[in-house]
Amino acid sequence: MNFLLLLLLIKEIKSPYNINSVDEIINDFKRNRSEEIAGMITICTSTFYNFVNDDKIDNFNINLLPVKPHRKQKNVTNINEGKRKRDKINSIENRPFLPNNREKFGHWEGDTVVGSSKIENSGACFTLVERKTRFQIVVKMIDRKSDTVLKAVKNIKTLYPELKDYKLEQIFKSITFDNGVEFAKWKKIEKLLHTTIYFAHPYSSYERGSNENGNKLLRLFLPKSCDMKLYTNTYVINANELINTKIRKILGYKSSLELFTNELTKLTPIAS
Repeated sequence: MNFLLLLLLIKEIKSPYNINSVDEIINDFKRNRSEEIAGMITICTSTFYNFVNDDKIDNFNINLLPVKPHRKQKNVTNINEGKRKRDKINSIENRPFLPNNREKFGHWEGDTVVGSSKIENSGACFTLVERKTRFQIVVKMIDRKSDTVLKAVKNIKTLYPELKDYKLEQIFKSITFDNGVEFAKWKKIEKLLHTTIYFAHPYSSYERGSNENGNKLLRLFLPKSCDMKLYTNTYVINANELINTKIRKILGYKSSLELFTNELTKLTPIAS
C-alpha cells in the first residue's frame, strides 16, 4: 500500500468531524479529490480492511472503524395493529408511489428526536429528510409538543434561506410522518407547506427508512443521553451541515447537499 495514501486515510478516519465510512472516504479521494492523491497507488475498501484485520497498520485502533449496521427484521405482524383514532387520516397506503420509488423530488419523511429520558424536558429536534436526495432539515425545539412542532415548521424558511426563492408546493410535495402525538396538528402543517401528509403504519419505522438513517447520523452529534437544551441552534445547524455535505455511497459518492441544490435549479423560482 502507498504509505502516503495510508496516512491520508487514517487522518480522515481519526478526524473528529468525520462521519464517513472507509468506503466513502476512499471513493471521495478517487472521485472528488484526485489531485490530493496524484501519483499514489489507489486501493479498494476491502484491501484496507484486510490490512487492518491482518494488523499491518501500526498503532491503528480497530475501534475507530465504523460498526457495520445490522438489518432489523421488519415487524410485519404489527402493521395493522393500533389503528390511529384521528379522523380523516391519510395512510401511507394512499401515497401515489411505491416505498422504493425515489425517482421524483419533493417527497419527505419526518420525525422528532429527543434528548435523554432521564432528564425532565431535555429538548428535541424536528427532522425532515427528502427521499431522493437524502437532504435533511433539522430544527431545534424546546420540547416536542404539537404546538412546538408547528412552530418549527414555520421556522424552516428562516433557517434554510435557500428555500425562499421557490414555492413550497414545489419543494414539499408530500411528507410521511410516524404516529407520534406531536404531529396532531398535521392539517395545519399541510396548509403551511402546501403539501400532503401521510402517516406510516404503527411500529413500522422502516417505512421511513431515510428519516431513520438521518436521525442516526444526527445522534452522532446529539446522543440519546444528552440534554438537548444545552446545545445551541448554531451547533445543531452546523452538525446538520456536516451530515448534508457527507458523501454517500448510495448517492454515487455525492453529497445530499449537492444533489438537493441540483434539484432546486430545476424548479421555477418565485418572480421577484
